[in-house]
Amino acid sequence: MKKCLVCGRKLRIIKFKTLDGFLCKNCYRVISFNYTRTVTQVSQQEISNIFEENQKITNLKMNFEISKKIGSYIFFDDKNKYFCLTNNPKFTNLASKPEYYPYDAIKDVKLQNKELIIKGQDLHTLAVEIFLKDNDQNIIKRNIVFLSYPINGNANIYHTLLKFAKQIVLQLQKVANTDLATNIKE
Repeated sequence: MKKCLVCGRKLRIIKFKTLDGFLCKNCYRVISFNYTRTVTQVSQQEISNIFEENQKITNLKMNFEISKKIGSYIFFDDKNKYFCLTNNPKFTNLASKPEYYPYDAIKDVKLQNKELIIKGQDLHTLAVEIFLKDNDQNIIKRNIVFLSYPINGNANIYHTLLKFAKQIVLQLQKVANTDLATNIKE
């Protein structure tokens, strides 16, 4: 009888083929990122890497202690020196899981406060861009979008969101422990 490549359970009727063997349904769920990818071209080494990365994230979530949060946008763990981008679809324009990054991964932080003049009105869009180094030292960019569509610069909500955005930029600069270049417009 065939066994799961990951957990070693005996496989019955429901099994999922990979390059090097088969997975049980539980292991397939993890490897396929909740059934969103196929695994027929995934090797046993790739499976091990995915499980290892998943275990790190699970441990990080369990040990993450919120020491500061700014709205529901971002959480900080000063003890373990990590921050969490909550990735709420309202703020990222994407539906994805929370992401955890170490403080020392922060390369740059910018406040994007774009001003548009349309029909004589002062309109703004607002976002925070976070540039991070990944494990391979590549630069990746994450956005916290406050206003994806233009809004009047005199509106109270604009000033409230601008305050949150500035707090995030300043806190990220502080935890990165560097003088990061920022683009902050009053």
